[in-house]
Amino acid sequence: MQLTLLSLIYFIAFSHALFITIAIWRQTEKGQPGRILALLVAALAYKLFEGGVTYSDLYRFIPHSLDWLPGVVLIMGPLFYGYIRSVTGEAPLSKGQWLIHLSPAMLLMTINSPELFIAASTKIERISQFNAYEGPLLLPTRIIFLLIILKLHLATYLTYAWKMLARFDKGAQQLRADDSALILHRHKQLCLALIMLESAWVILFILQQTAGIFALDYVGKSWLLFMSAIIGAMGFYGLMQPRLLFSMSERELILNSLNQETIAHSDQAIESNRDGEMPNDSENGQYSNTNLVEISQAKKSKNIKNQKKYHLTPISEAASDEVISLINKTLVDQQLFLDDKLTLSSLAESLQLKPHMVSQVINQAMDTNFYQLINQHRVSYAEKLLARKEAWSIERIAYESGFGNRVTFNNAFKTLKGCSPSVYRKQLLKAG
Repeated sequence: MQLTLLSLIYFIAFSHALFITIAIWRQTEKGQPGRILALLVAALAYKLFEGGVTYSDLYRFIPHSLDWLPGVVLIMGPLFYGYIRSVTGEAPLSKGQWLIHLSPAMLLMTINSPELFIAASTKIERISQFNAYEGPLLLPTRIIFLLIILKLHLATYLTYAWKMLARFDKGAQQLRADDSALILHRHKQLCLALIMLESAWVILFILQQTAGIFALDYVGKSWLLFMSAIIGAMGFYGLMQPRLLFSMSERELILNSLNQETIAHSDQAIESNRDGEMPNDSENGQYSNTNLVEISQAKKSKNIKNQKKYHLTPISEAASDEVISLINKTLVDQQLFLDDKLTLSSLAESLQLKPHMVSQVINQAMDTNFYQLINQHRVSYAEKLLARKEAWSIERIAYESGFGNRVTFNNAFKTLKGCSPSVYRKQLLKAG
């Protein structure tokens, strides 16, 4: 068996994708969005295997292992959209809806099915000719339109998924004290990278077919590797949080918060427009529109923004103080912050209060968010463990303090203390 460098890279990428698929599937319960992510990575794993076989001489021995997933982007788009939809707390797609979303892929598979059963010698000859061809590949117009439609199909699903992620990117820290917000943010970045990759492919493809600019030929064989790197990264973050799933109540909290922010921004824009109606210059010429905008912005503090955000659901100062006292007392007495799965909803349940009220008090009266509040307690607890004479490992202290992993612990500790836990421990030893 003869392997080219490209086929070897494809097989290595395939083995990683296969491992991620199995790991996510086994760590995720039935009905959880992680299963959808596993299927997405599995589809990519097959295409990587196909690439490895095509660019080596393995196709001579197993030609009928190829071409089982034509137009894989028709599968990837709905799977990624369905995964993000479930993660962000929206009702998962029903079997009927899945059937509709995947119908283009199934139609293409049906049309392509005769190609699966042609003679092995014929298939081997076609692949040999494809590998031997070194010139630019110019396609008929109908094929050009078909390929562009396939890419636009994927781009549409990616855009919808990106919008859903964008809504939850900031709001997750209001609800969770784990790395859910980080993983959502990474998914958002990777989704945007996929959109850019697909856009670049379409542009290069059009230029190749119409203007004779053949830049796509240089990246065409490795395009799937770029795709696999992005999807593989999604799978990696999926392994970090295989059960990542926002509940319907958490989704409602985020959407309500976004609606209130929209109203607050609208009110602020109206006030800014009123301020903008003032003349460009005062009588002595000291103030311009720019000066007025800067002065106006300087006067608007974070507290004022929060007041505008929650102006539809005001809470009295006395009630806020009572809730703050209850939050701090409950967190300390029951040490709820040591639970790495603690959420705003579970804290509100312990307090016997509505999640929206708890969120509003934390954001408006305490001037922080749920993620930062819980991490303050966790880091304070970790400080005590680091000061103990018995030297526990940093990993153990992270878990004992309520953090899900060392990375999250290090980031939170550096943010609050300005140094890593290891450096902090060394400073304590020197001082002692």
